[in-house]
Parts: sequence; structure tokens; C-alpha cells
Amino acid sequence: MNISEDKAAITAFIGLLDAISFSAYYLIAMFNRKNLRWHIAFIIAASLIILNPGMSRLLNHIKPGLGLPASVLLPFIISISIVLIEKIRWKKRVLQSPYFLFLCCWIFEIALFITIPKTDFWHSLIRKLINS
Repeated sequence: MNISEDKAAITAFIGLLDAISFSAYYLIAMFNRKNLRWHIAFIIAASLIILNPGMSRLLNHIKPGLGLPASVLLPFIISISIVLIEKIRWKKRVLQSPYFLFLCCWIFEIALFITIPKTDFWHSLIRKLINS
């Protein structure tokens, strides 16, 4: 495998993961449109998915290599901040927070991002898509 194939595999997985997570968060927000707390939480989650690629490109222009860490950390920072505000200021339960659910989903997405693009299965799937 050469570097361009590795980059193609990673880029394809990021695109797929973003499309799935945006759709899931948006659907959760729409199903909970009468529950304002959950609706807003997942609209914010869907917005972060859309914000990340542009922010990553902008930060890479400012300082190369800064985009990916920033786009990974921003959802952590925002969701942890809101969970802490809810806990400290409004005495809400952390485990029942929609922001905590988003934080867990984001951790799962990062774990998938770290593992799946490096697998032979994913590389062979990308090769088949490129060659077809």
C-alpha cells in the first residue's frame, strides 16, 4: 500500500462516518423536537459534524497539522463543558444528559476512526470502489 491509498482509505471512512453520524444526530433531534433539551443537544451535535471539516481545513491553512486534532477535540470540549454546566449550575444528572450521550457516541466514533481505516477489509473495499 502506498501513502495515497492510505489517505484515500482514511478520507473515505471520515466521509462515511460523518454522513452516518450527522444523519443519526439530526434524526434524533427531529424525533425529540418537543423535548427542547434533547432537540437542542442533537442539533448542536449535528452542527459540530458539519463544522468540523471546514474548521479542520481552515486550521490546516493557518498551521499545517492542526486541523485534525482540533476537529477531534472540539466536540469533546463542547460536550464536556455543557455537561459540567448542567451538573454544577442546574444540578442535572450526568448520565441522563443528552450531551453525555453525544460524548459517548463521539468517543465511539473516534475509536472506529482509529481502527477501521487501517484494516485490510477497509482497504480492499476502497480498492474495489476505486477500480470500479
